[in-house]
Amino acid sequence: ELPDLSEHYSYTAKVLQDEPDLYGRLRSLTTSNGVTLARCIKPGMDSKGHSMFRIAGLVAGDAESYSVFGPLFDKVIALRHKVEVDCVHPHDMDASKVGKTRRGGRMVPSDPVDPDEEYVISVEIRAR
Repeated sequence: ELPDLSEHYSYTAKVLQDEPDLYGRLRSLTTSNGVTLARCIKPGMDSKGHSMFRIAGLVAGDAESYSVFGPLFDKVIALRHKVEVDCVHPHDMDASKVGKTRRGGRMVPSDPVDPDEEYVISVEIRAR
């Protein structure tokens, strides 16, 4: 039976509350390494989170967890990143776009971080 999640504030809790039958379908499955659903959702059960800051509430015990428990992982990831479950991550390997930024729906040259190449040690790239 699904544990009481009424006081839990994780994306995992939200998915399981919205779809209680999902827990029943996945709880008896294990990966070839013996990882169970219980092991994956334990962080979310141990830490209830806070209503102002949701945590994922699950971890993959191994790579196979993403496929065996995919119905849960996919929905949690989609909620966390505000994307559709079936979205595809774009892969653009066009090097000519490096150093450009999107403004108003089009790519324009960005300002050089360190035009004289004297101070910049590293650069972080974030995708949203």
